[in-house]
Amino acid sequence: MFTFDQLRSFIVLADELHFSRAAEHLNMTQPPLSRQIQKLEGELGFSLFDRSKKSVRLTAAGAAFRDEAAKILSIAEASRNTARRIADGEAGEIKIGITATGIMGLLGDILANIDAVAPELRVDIHEMVSRDQIAAVLRGSVDIGFVRETPPSPDLVSTLVRREALVAAIGSKHPLAVTTRPLSVEELSGEKILTYSPHEARYFRSLVDTVLATVNTVPSQEITQVHSMLSLVAANKGIALVPASATRLGMSGIAYRSIAENREPIVHLHAIWRRDNTNPALRPTRTALERLSSAALV
Repeated sequence: MFTFDQLRSFIVLADELHFSRAAEHLNMTQPPLSRQIQKLEGELGFSLFDRSKKSVRLTAAGAAFRDEAAKILSIAEASRNTARRIADGEAGEIKIGITATGIMGLLGDILANIDAVAPELRVDIHEMVSRDQIAAVLRGSVDIGFVRETPPSPDLVSTLVRREALVAAIGSKHPLAVTTRPLSVEELSGEKILTYSPHEARYFRSLVDTVLATVNTVPSQEITQVHSMLSLVAANKGIALVPASATRLGMSGIAYRSIAENREPIVHLHAIWRRDNTNPALRPTRTALERLSSAALV
């Protein structure tokens, strides 16, 4: 089979129609160029040039093959460049797992940062709960996940990408919704509190239990998803403590108030990936994540 070097030599000679000039252009002497053309003609089974002592001319077959040879080299060069960009992480695909509420208000920044460092990189987004994200990252079907808690696995690496506070979500008809000042924990005493499932939403359940540890509240329904909890708040079924980013959901019938004793950003969001992930696209994605200020508050 012919080689790319043979094709390049043929194209240059086809353009120059002069062995000495073509050899000079290719930074070689005339004899190696002649051998390249002879080998190519042997592989093809037909003559590419009519040669005489005074001139070199393309045969009809040679003229037709010249355009085809240029196409072959162009495709090969484009393929090489594409493969190089993928190897460098500049192109290819990165698969990301997200939870809708968890990454609220942050996904746009992440995608913009990825686009800034690797504009040809395709981002494939998979929406799933944190537990499923962790499993997907561990088995390699997702490159990066965004979870609240980082599992104690030696196979995973994590980085903090956001910290935010818990806020009280109150139905707009509730008396506590009238004030615009921060609420004290004591004001929630005796209130019906929507809380999180200790199994499906263990992370938030632990945070809420800690915040409300000093007051007596009326337990209400246990919910797994933040947006479902907010729907119940809007229906005046109770008060909920939610991450500040949930305010961006724009649900009507809800007032949000900070909690005076708990303004610290105790809610964390981590990006996780396998330590042995070999996808080159992970490198620019990690660079994009590093551009996010992990200390920024929502």
